[in-house]
Amino acid sequence: MASCTPKKWRLSPAAKRPALPILRQNAHYPEKAQQQGLTGAVFVSFVVDETGRILDAQVLKGCGNGFDEEALRLVRLMPWWNPGRAGGTAVRAGCTLRIRFGVQQP
Repeated sequence: MASCTPKKWRLSPAAKRPALPILRQNAHYPEKAQQQGLTGAVFVSFVVDETGRILDAQVLKGCGNGFDEEALRLVRLMPWWNPGRAGGTAVRAGCTLRIRFGVQQP
């Protein structure tokens, strides 16, 4: 399985935006974490298959407090990616994405 690199990975043309705005627009800060002023980062790994679908998303390193579940939900909401390429052929590729949560103002 190939690994993702910045030069190979772009969101599909259907997304028309980088991942960061898509994540920000859809993120729901866990209420308990917001009330307590908690922040954190979650590392989510997933596979992009030959057609660009995101599969097998899982938390590699979480921080609890509802952040892990929210990070998985966000990754599963992302539009399809362009698949990795090896010798001009679409291949499955693994990727890890860090999703940071900061305190939001009410």
